[in-house]
Amino acid sequence: APQQIPPSKRRAPEDRIRIKMSSFHPVNLMETVEVLEDFAKTTGGEVEGPVVLPLKKLSLYIKKSPKGHKKAMYHKFIEEYTWSIDYYPPKEGGLDSIMQLKIPHTVHLRIE
Repeated sequence: APQQIPPSKRRAPEDRIRIKMSSFHPVNLMETVEVLEDFAKTTGGEVEGPVVLPLKKLSLYIKKSPKGHKKAMYHKFIEEYTWSIDYYPPKEGGLDSIMQLKIPHTVHLRIE
């Protein structure tokens, strides 16, 4: 059986639209990837990815009282998951319709 050539090998790099998604829960990112893949199938575009980027961790230590003991602290750890996906639109265009996709409200998208 012939192997399918990925879009990054067939299409010009100028055609690529890189979408970076970040969220505090990876389940929301999985749902967003499914929405983008379904969108690409319906419009005739192609999707490559997702690529999982390094995890961003933030550690917060907050004192329980303004004059409290140094060991009396709240410990808060926040992890931000970031994924990247490449979208190759069809020849006719179709970038405007990406803005109308329904994605989870906790996912932040950056289009590059």
